[in-house]
This record gives sequence, C-alpha cells and structure tokens, in this order.
Amino acid sequence: MTTLPDRPHTALLVADAHTTFDKTPWGAPKPDDVIAHTNLYWQYQQAPGRTAAVRPTAELDFMST
Repeated sequence: MTTLPDRPHTALLVADAHTTFDKTPWGAPKPDDVIAHTNLYWQYQQAPGRTAAVRPTAELDFMST
C-alpha cells in the first residue's frame, strides 16, 4: 500500500459505514459493540511510515481528486 501525497493517512476506516449482522445467537458480541471495538482498534494503528485513521462519513470529501 502506498501513501498518496495529498492524503494524511495510509488507511482510512469510515466509522459509520460498517456492514455486519447480529451474530449474538452464536455467542458473538452485539453489532454495535463489534463496530465500536473495530473503530477503536484501527484509530490507534501505526507502522513505520504508515498511519491509520477513523473518520465519520460527514467528515469525508468524496468529490476531491
């Protein structure tokens, strides 16, 4: 994965655009808890020369080039 020069992050997770379904009958956490955990986990990920960010859809500009 390469970092685009006009983007501050190598990976960006859209916080409110997850897809999931309720797997609690099989012992999994509730979907809202899974989403919250995923957002929290990815918010703080780093590697040499790479960063991750989590942002809500309202903060994104899909029209920029």
